[in-house]
Amino acid sequence: MRIFIKLKALKTVYQDKSINSRFHLGTQGYLYNKLKESNFYNIHDKKSYKPFCFSGIFPVFNQRIEEEYNYSLIISSPKKELIDFLMLNIITGEKVNFGEYFFEIIDLKVEKDILKNFDMLETTNMVSITKKNEKGRPYSINFSKNEKEFLDYLRKNCIKKYNYYNNEDLPLDYDIFGKSIIKLKENSKEIISIKMPESQKEKGFTIMGCPIEIKLSHLTKIQRDILNCVYDAGFGEKNSYGIGFMKKKTRFSLNDLNNFEKLI
Repeated sequence: MRIFIKLKALKTVYQDKSINSRFHLGTQGYLYNKLKESNFYNIHDKKSYKPFCFSGIFPVFNQRIEEEYNYSLIISSPKKELIDFLMLNIITGEKVNFGEYFFEIIDLKVEKDILKNFDMLETTNMVSITKKNEKGRPYSINFSKNEKEFLDYLRKNCIKKYNYYNNEDLPLDYDIFGKSIIKLKENSKEIISIKMPESQKEKGFTIMGCPIEIKLSHLTKIQRDILNCVYDAGFGEKNSYGIGFMKKKTRFSLNDLNNFEKLI
């Protein structure tokens, strides 16, 4: 499920890498703080999947948040209880800081945004997939250079989350993408990096990943169930920082389907 929040900017902010990283950390902190009185109060300290993800602020033009302009933020979770709690505790008229950004919440609504065949998805930042080298240090897998390995790790990540949230035991080699097309997002860099600043609980660190898009096709019910779960949980790693959030692009028109069929 997803909460769609409409925001009014209370100051103008020019975006740069440091501003962007503080947005991710600040929004995560805002959500943890909201959940302190819920059954999810201790999720930060648990070594398990964190049951939420969030988009970036949109729409943004010329890398600038303009005072008095309206923007949007989406919060997603595979846990209905978490969404219900946030809907009761995020208040219209509330003034919020997401890092350096300062907004007033002017409206919010909840929707169950279900994926279907021929939906097109795109990351709002990137999907982070890592593995460990011989010395046990993690490194990011580059989709463009190691597509097969990237998709293999992504598939396993998705199945583990689905099993975790649904108490299932699907094998990690289960095909979840059908004939879907997964590729690097158009007009994007191969690798994106976000350097997270130090906080009271964590040292500074860098998240790296790849911006991708997915064109869903020929999915069975169980494949749709898995992807719908991960659509709300977040794809890949570091989801509680807003990494791995995906949103829908425009659906295929009927005129596009013949060309799409030729691709697969």
